[in-house]
Amino acid sequence: RENTRGPRLRADWRGGGMRNVLVTGAAGLLGQFVVRELLAYGYAARGLDRRQGEADIAWHVGDVTDPALVAQAIAGADAMLHLAAIPNLWA
Repeated sequence: RENTRGPRLRADWRGGGMRNVLVTGAAGLLGQFVVRELLAYGYAARGLDRRQGEADIAWHVGDVTDPALVAQAIAGADAMLHLAAIPNLWA
């Protein structure tokens, strides 16, 4: 996929680089976009959110404040992108 928006990203499969990325808030607006981009660049993404999103990835459904769930979700991940937020904080 051609990237014209910024630095070229790549999954370095041979060099032992990041392969598996956990995305908290993966079902949200920003999370969905990030998951799509990770998959497009060859990363294996998994999501942690209060609800399961539409992406065809491994989902861990629950709250990011649950230590057992977070430990289960992050097991085997090379990186984590924390995008979870409290929706409608000021509403």
